[in-house]
Amino acid sequence: MKLPTPEPDEVRNLIAECLQLREERGVRAVDELLSRHPDSADLVRERLDLLGRMGLVGGEPEEAQPERIGDYRILGVLGRGGMGIVYDAEQAHPRRRVALKVMRSWPGEKGRLRFQLEAELLARLQHPNIAAMYEVGTATVGGMTVPFFAMELVRGVSLDRHAQEHDLSTRARVELLAQIADAVHHAHLKGIVHRDLKPANVLIDERGRPVVLDFGVARAIDPDLEVETLRTQVGQLVGTLAYMSPEQAGGDPDEIDSRSDVYSLGVIGYELLAGQLPLEVIGGSALRTLERLRDEEPQILGRLDPGLRGDLETIFAVCLSKSREQRYGSAHALAADLRRHLAAEPISVRPATAAYQLSRFARRHRSLVAGSAAVLLALVLGLAGTLHGLLRASNERDDAEASFSRASALLDFQARMFAQADPQQAGVQVEDLLDGGLSLLERNHEDPVEDAAIRLMLGKALRGIGAAGKARPLITEAVESFDEHLGPEDLQSLSARIELASLLGSALGQLDEATLTLAGVAELASRVHGADDPLVLRAELVQTGLLVNRAEDAKAVELGRSIEARAEPGSLEQMEARQWLALAYESLGERPLALELSEGVLAWHLEHLGRERSRTWNAMETYALMLQHNGRIAEAGPVVDQLIELFTEFLGPRHPRTLNARVLSVLNLNFNDEVEKKEQVLLEVLEICDEDFPPDHPTRLTALTQLTFTHLQLKRPEQAEQTGWEAFELMSEIFGPEHPNTTRQMGSLANVLRNIGQAQEAEGLLLEALAIQRRTQGPAHPETISSISNLGDFYTLQLRPKEGEPLHREALELYRALESPIELS
Repeated sequence: MKLPTPEPDEVRNLIAECLQLREERGVRAVDELLSRHPDSADLVRERLDLLGRMGLVGGEPEEAQPERIGDYRILGVLGRGGMGIVYDAEQAHPRRRVALKVMRSWPGEKGRLRFQLEAELLARLQHPNIAAMYEVGTATVGGMTVPFFAMELVRGVSLDRHAQEHDLSTRARVELLAQIADAVHHAHLKGIVHRDLKPANVLIDERGRPVVLDFGVARAIDPDLEVETLRTQVGQLVGTLAYMSPEQAGGDPDEIDSRSDVYSLGVIGYELLAGQLPLEVIGGSALRTLERLRDEEPQILGRLDPGLRGDLETIFAVCLSKSREQRYGSAHALAADLRRHLAAEPISVRPATAAYQLSRFARRHRSLVAGSAAVLLALVLGLAGTLHGLLRASNERDDAEASFSRASALLDFQARMFAQADPQQAGVQVEDLLDGGLSLLERNHEDPVEDAAIRLMLGKALRGIGAAGKARPLITEAVESFDEHLGPEDLQSLSARIELASLLGSALGQLDEATLTLAGVAELASRVHGADDPLVLRAELVQTGLLVNRAEDAKAVELGRSIEARAEPGSLEQMEARQWLALAYESLGERPLALELSEGVLAWHLEHLGRERSRTWNAMETYALMLQHNGRIAEAGPVVDQLIELFTEFLGPRHPRTLNARVLSVLNLNFNDEVEKKEQVLLEVLEICDEDFPPDHPTRLTALTQLTFTHLQLKRPEQAEQTGWEAFELMSEIFGPEHPNTTRQMGSLANVLRNIGQAQEAEGLLLEALAIQRRTQGPAHPETISSISNLGDFYTLQLRPKEGEPLHREALELYRALESPIELS
């Protein structure tokens, strides 16, 4: 007798019920259920068996994976876990390779909610060191509807395997851990605790980028994400025991917070550096293991390896504290201390004894005499404001010209200018068009205000392509004409004056003239047009940049904070204020704070403007500088490479921005001991600068200072002396004899002279630089203290300890008296 064909809905419902029973009560419960449905039992078992063979239910797959799941072609299996199987798949639209995670089944409401929560958590995380989420959905597999999500396919190996295969140095391992901590901190800011951090959940891709995976057991600490039915019950362990914090091992979910992940990061770092876990968990009962996690203290790192004594053993001892309150309060704080260690700066959790701090200080700055790579970094730091101004180029090109009443005249002029270009002529460039516009301008305009507006437009465009020298007379003439025909209080007059000050200060480095041009503009605009007029903020932003370039950093911070507070939240003005604040804080020695500001500014620009806008490039450049200044050279490299690629594509290989980005890249070459390649890059940049720009162009000047120390590294002291003197004379002319850039170069030149045996001349420069810094910056300024220490080192190296020791004692006393770090309000 033929059995009746079961209804499809009945089969689907039975399969779902079987899957839930299998998860909650086991296979016997499934058999009991099917015994009560003989008409459908065979078909249900057939479907369950099919799901099992595809690896979506139960243990290992017995046959090949499915060919397709939804919009995805299955290429292979990447891995399996308790909740699902991960496939290597190809998405059809858009066409790309992804990691496709498919639930092993639909195991009831609880399992579905946890899967959906994992997808929601991952979708909230947007960080370069966290795998990106692409899509969440459901698909029919083996007659069953199963949930899936597609995410970034990370091709790489686990953290521990990568470290072993590449025989990474201690420094490289610490740098990787700092990047991982950054990613974990990002998750914490989104309200997510990972709870299963371990080397297997961190892949290192082909570019050396660490990517954190598997937030499948994450618990939301944001109330908006809290799903009460998913809260881990007391006594249930979630995570991997070897990397689990004591409170997590205790099984109480209310005790778990971001500091639990800090503990796991500590275990990962300890294992990376020592080659073994802090506490052995292999063998023995689970209860005994839990007791060890709760009660036993790990061995101090320095006892396992004397090379890890000091900062590192302190950092990881804090991470692995049994008490959450004694650990770092955040993964960000851990990352910051790891980078302080790499930069030879005092870490936050170590007692700040004078001897310890001075040893860190001396280690950072001794290279000003010794001529090592840190000299290069010190000069880059000293020129940060000037370089940043150069790279700002013409942000105002993005602004509409609607403020000019004669916009129609501008549009008509543009139309005639472009009409001049012969489309059949190869190689027509923007500068050719603008030069043609200049010739048209000579035959133009009866209306002097129209003429001034056109000159201003052409000047901005020329500045934007790097032709600042051609831009200057045009913008100057526009300012004079507006003042004469509209009056100095007119919005157009004020706007043109702000543009001229920005050009003079940022692009041409003529700070005195820029300051004079801008004098009173903000006050006049505020009085005539109101304190809330956008011109007021624009003028103050240019003024802030001038203060940074003049090394008046405390004043720059004061004005920058004022702009930040008054600007509309999340506006371009607020972001630009933060960029200048980052540079000012950097000069004041607040490097972590400067990095934090620049990172936030870049994230905002990428989200709101995209990657291919000049303002975003400005933010990228500032962020790259701050990474370099914080000792994160390896992380800065890809950012600088992106800048070079973008500038070359959009601005051309000879544009000042492109050249300056290439100069920035040499620090990474120096870090990787590629000195010959560094020299080649600098010589190429200088060749273009000598052909296209005046001798005092900021990019040329920076390349020249870099080349000086490259010559020293290559043991070419005569060439180092020649370029060193040229850079010093140019800085004295551009910035004046008492500007911090000039005094830094005096110290650097002294280092060159000492290396070639001209000790007397070197001593004279060191003494003169120190005298200027004591007078202009004060005895307690970090650069003054550095110069005192450098002069003491110079005397020590010259076997004159009686002169060197008092200077070292003075440096110690001043360093101990330094004020506490500036806090961001």
